[in-house]
Amino acid sequence: MALGDGDPIGWIDRYRHRIPLIHVKDVAPVGERTNEDGWSDVGEGALPWPALWSACVAAGAEVMIAEHDNPSDFDRFARVSCTAMRTFLQATPS
Repeated sequence: MALGDGDPIGWIDRYRHRIPLIHVKDVAPVGERTNEDGWSDVGEGALPWPALWSACVAAGAEVMIAEHDNPSDFDRFARVSCTAMRTFLQATPS
């Protein structure tokens, strides 16, 4: 489940092979990280990024771009998100 009650896996499956890159973002659980407008570092939030990552790769995505709209600490966001994304990559079947 994503913001707006969307189904990201269904959307990814529907548009497979038409998704060359993915905008990787995460949301904090409701009521958390209010100082960051409810956004979270990739892999630290409410979205199931390991499963989403695998679905994106299976759909043909080759470029993953991490974003956070309002991090309180840019270095932390980059470090935590890169570590999580490397973990997702290593766990993805080739």
